[in-house]
Amino acid sequence: MIRMSFSSKNLYDTCPAWFEYKYIKKELGFEDPRHTLLGNTLDTYFDWFYKFNLHSANWKDRLEDDVDYALEMNTEKIPKEDYREFIDNTRNKCLELIPLDVAFLKANGILAPRVYTQYDLEYVYDHPKKSFPIRFLGRADFVLMHNPDDVRIYDGKASKYRHRNVHPEQLKLYALLFYLKHHVVVSQLGFIYWSFPQRPIDYLYVEGEDFPRLLDSCFQTAEKILDKDFKANPAGHCYICPYNGRCKPGQEFRHKSKKSLPVIENDFMLEDFNGN
Repeated sequence: MIRMSFSSKNLYDTCPAWFEYKYIKKELGFEDPRHTLLGNTLDTYFDWFYKFNLHSANWKDRLEDDVDYALEMNTEKIPKEDYREFIDNTRNKCLELIPLDVAFLKANGILAPRVYTQYDLEYVYDHPKKSFPIRFLGRADFVLMHNPDDVRIYDGKASKYRHRNVHPEQLKLYALLFYLKHHVVVSQLGFIYWSFPQRPIDYLYVEGEDFPRLLDSCFQTAEKILDKDFKANPAGHCYICPYNGRCKPGQEFRHKSKKSLPVIENDFMLEDFNGN
């Protein structure tokens, strides 16, 4: 059975060869942990916050210990001495942002008893016009259930660039999966930008044709995967692909571009090579 998350579909749509290396061949490739450490640490922290600190008066007293534990959870497989300065900087950034983000969550009613973190949206959908089902996978950062007619889904983003890796289709797919699981229409979607506490959220809504369009797109991608269509799609992402040392079309693209493979040191380079 095809297993599909938003990230795996988005990766296939970006480059089928990259998808094949990661999900079919399951080959290891170097992915710089610095690109995701802040976001993963904040996700871990807020998951704990809702479970253990939501009604605690002394959550600030525990902040440093909780951040250290969240960092430890997300750096278990990282050679810490090689990344010590970056880990320390990430710790300081978390300590700076979390109090501001908690204040935002409180002000916007997102600190509420019926808020669920890392909400599992896994669902098997058997399309009436297709010969195969898809097992959809997804976890929503925050699901608010004020009442059966008012359900909201939010996803946290930690990049220092406000609209980096922000895909409205991701939240719309979450809304679709929530509807399929519970037969409830999500009333509001939003991206929370942890690094922008002064202007931290963008809202979006589901349009009438979004669900059938999303399903059609997912099944079209699944059909290509089943047909083993893994032709490379050389473009700017070749410079950040963890498999770019093995992919001949990607190597040819970089050679024709007369650019050497950069050592990615920060988000700025990623922004450049994504063409944003």
